[in-house]
Amino acid sequence: MARIIILLKPQALEHIMRQLNVLIIVSLLVLFSCSENRSSITDELRPVYLTRGQTDTLLISDLFYASSYGINIKQSPHIEVQYLPQQNLVILNPQKTFTGVTYFRFEHEGRDYYIPVEVRTRQQHRFTLASPHSDDQVRVIGSFNDWNRSDALLVYNSDKKRFEGTRSLEPGRYEYRFQVNGTEIIDPANKHKIRNPFGEYNSVLTVEAPHIKYGLYYHDYAIKRDTAFVRFRITQPVNVPRTPRAVYAVYNNTLLEDKNIDIRDNILTVRLDKKAFPKRSALWAAVQFVDGGTGYKKVTFQGARLAGHTKNRFNWHDAIVYSLFVDRFADGNPANNSKVKQPGVSDKVNFMGGDLSGLLQKINEGYFDELGVNVLWLSPVIQNPKEAWKEYRPPQRLVTGYHGYWPVLPRKVDDRFGTMDDLKAVTEAAHQHGMRVILDFVSNHVHKNHPYFIEHPDWFGSLKLPDGSLNLRQWDSHRLTTWFEPFLPSFDYSNNEALEKVTDDALWWLETSGADGFRQDAVKHVPNAFWRRLTQKIKHRVNPQRDVPVFQIGETFGSYSLINSYVSNGQLNAQFNFPLYDTALPVFTRPEGDFNDLNREILKGVRYFGMDHLMGNLMDSHDKARFMAWADGDIPDGADVEALGWSKPPRVDKPESYSIARLYMLYMLTVPGIPVIYYGDEIGMTGAGDPDNRRMMRFGNRLSREEAEHKKEIGKLIRLRRTYPTLRYGDYRPVYVDKDVLAYIRSDLKEQLLVVLNKSKRAVNLDISFPEDVVINSVVPLHNARQYALVPPVLKIALPARQGQVFLLK
Repeated sequence: MARIIILLKPQALEHIMRQLNVLIIVSLLVLFSCSENRSSITDELRPVYLTRGQTDTLLISDLFYASSYGINIKQSPHIEVQYLPQQNLVILNPQKTFTGVTYFRFEHEGRDYYIPVEVRTRQQHRFTLASPHSDDQVRVIGSFNDWNRSDALLVYNSDKKRFEGTRSLEPGRYEYRFQVNGTEIIDPANKHKIRNPFGEYNSVLTVEAPHIKYGLYYHDYAIKRDTAFVRFRITQPVNVPRTPRAVYAVYNNTLLEDKNIDIRDNILTVRLDKKAFPKRSALWAAVQFVDGGTGYKKVTFQGARLAGHTKNRFNWHDAIVYSLFVDRFADGNPANNSKVKQPGVSDKVNFMGGDLSGLLQKINEGYFDELGVNVLWLSPVIQNPKEAWKEYRPPQRLVTGYHGYWPVLPRKVDDRFGTMDDLKAVTEAAHQHGMRVILDFVSNHVHKNHPYFIEHPDWFGSLKLPDGSLNLRQWDSHRLTTWFEPFLPSFDYSNNEALEKVTDDALWWLETSGADGFRQDAVKHVPNAFWRRLTQKIKHRVNPQRDVPVFQIGETFGSYSLINSYVSNGQLNAQFNFPLYDTALPVFTRPEGDFNDLNREILKGVRYFGMDHLMGNLMDSHDKARFMAWADGDIPDGADVEALGWSKPPRVDKPESYSIARLYMLYMLTVPGIPVIYYGDEIGMTGAGDPDNRRMMRFGNRLSREEAEHKKEIGKLIRLRRTYPTLRYGDYRPVYVDKDVLAYIRSDLKEQLLVVLNKSKRAVNLDISFPEDVVINSVVPLHNARQYALVPPVLKIALPARQGQVFLLK
């Protein structure tokens, strides 16, 4: 090969070197700029809710994810902020006399960010218990303090001969009891009581919400040339209208300038540059008056269009989840069937043959397309023991790991369900059908035959407490260390090796299977540090590779505050809303149930989680007796629901139970949050407690006429939610509530829907008067509406017994 030699003069060589240096500097600047963009905050900064006069301490990494967390504090109206950089904390202290809306401002990597803040008041409730014995030890325990049996003692008032204690409570409904010298009793002065899951009674306290003085509601949205106009209605007292003191509009974490905002005739207009819309964005708007604020209202965009009003752009607010037990759903490969052959093992708790091949067949047959769900939540598919194990609690039955919650290997699909290739095929097929897949992940414990426990016993806590007693099923008193069974050692995540290894395992399942998220098991029994580390890894390693970020929803039985303590930008996206489920179930299935209680609970959830929350709304779950068993009257007061499943398994005898179930499903599909449908709900499957609530799924000609009709009607309700984005992104506004009837408006900037529910045994003629700011010119029946007449501002409705109706308001 010939060589070509070029001789350059020194001046030319010097010129080239100068140009090369410039090129290197420019490249470094571009690289540094790209690095800065990668490390900038991409999370939507969600509102912070403070209580007037009380400080709140927040971990910065719970507010947003970034490669570094150093910030500079900027001035924030009505809030004193203290920054503790070594602890990665901020302390927010609102002014003692201030209530309403403001923001928290800080600088990160050269850019200013704004977090919406609402400062609220809480009501002080005084609990009292009359007693002549001043030396008693008396506590009040309840859903407001996670039934903390070590809470502060009440103080004895010798003048009034009673014990007293004050608690600061959010509006809502609370169950409670008194603990007197270790014995629990209901409040003898409170006639309102309800049965608890243990067959006893709890006293019930209702804290009413304060009157809403100022409101902000969706009005309309329009794009004219290069400007998008977002408009809201402001409501305030008619007799003494006030001029706003401040208007805050936070778009993409930045406070908009005054030139983008205008208020005229109680209409707030926010102007946005159409050309500047990113792929996804959010606007938070609020108005502050001299004596309070409206609260923030959120608008979510996909491009320049409202979220939900675009086709084929999935957001987790669009999720309609279908939860299934792999072993109990469909058997597609009989060759991998392998029951545990061990004396004393009942078929109820043995493997029944369901597998990933069967699930794949149902996906490809279009079963889920027809039903309308778009997210599949699979029970754990990780390898479980080959043998049965005896439960510690009586009657100490032998049970297998058919459910998947007893891992014996960290990274292997249970061979009775299939292989990793089968799991990949399921996720790929689901994606082709427009569905997402979330895997159930077990992080709290493993089976004692797991190599982690055998090789690293120091990664786990002790089964025994310091006093020598067993730390078994101590759900609340030792929630972060308790073992579920003597053969299920619980992790001790103060050991960093264990934390790193298990969070890496979780990422392996995500990346290898192609799944889109997790249902996280037993969240409250795992420390926050675990969820923070896992989420940090997901946002660093997985989310940048995906168009839709990974979704994590958790399971926690407890108070709103405990549930919410695991939900943030630095931890989980959501949890299941068990407090709402616990309220809704008796409201729909018992004659004495009251829609006023349900409405309060919905609003309580909104106060804690925000109107746009992603909390999972339930009708059934694998840990609860099925709805149909309650609706059919098969569970007596105080019954042991698990024992009932063995002695007298429920069956559906009353046709009206299907109507009650459809009414509940209509409610669940039209309130804020994500609906979660447990396999079999669509056919009205019944069942008592575990394992009777995990019967084998049935399809096609194995369904009765009533079950097939029920499935058809459930499909219609699901399609209603998918068709109207306001049911997924809109606000919730009750317009009529009594014991048996609940009516509410779901609205966004494009549409308003009215949902009316009647749970009584009789038909109802109802007159619904709309608020003054809601102008209705016509109504369009969308579901089950036959007799109605609009005489503005009143809508007259004939509502059949145990049915609901939906209208589009124009």
